[in-house]
Amino acid sequence: MKERAEDALEIDELIIRLFMIVGAAIWIVAAIMALVSGAMQVFYGYSVVALFTVGVLAVGWYYERVAETALVIAAGVLVAWGISAGWDVALWLMMGVLLIGPIIIAAGLFAFEEHEEEVIQRVEHAPPLRGAHA
Repeated sequence: MKERAEDALEIDELIIRLFMIVGAAIWIVAAIMALVSGAMQVFYGYSVVALFTVGVLAVGWYYERVAETALVIAAGVLVAWGISAGWDVALWLMMGVLLIGPIIIAAGLFAFEEHEEEVIQRVEHAPPLRGAHA
């Protein structure tokens, strides 16, 4: 049972990392396209998102809670920015689908992985059940 739990955890870690890598790749390609087209302000914005994604991936590789917290804060900052800037419905939908939604999903994945690790550690250190045969 312990091996199955660890295998499931490894699969979850792989899914999270692939999700973050794909996200970073999308924003890196978008930044390069903006640079090539000469839209420097857009390039800077996309580059910030790409660097943030790569940074969260690097930190989240070992520290899930820190990555989760950074992502939740980023989502909150984006929502606050949208409220203060008075985004219209179309921009809210676009930002929700392209940025805020994936950030919240990634935060949830990191939280789920961290919870699974804690459960596995508790099970490994738990005393055997009464009447259980070794």
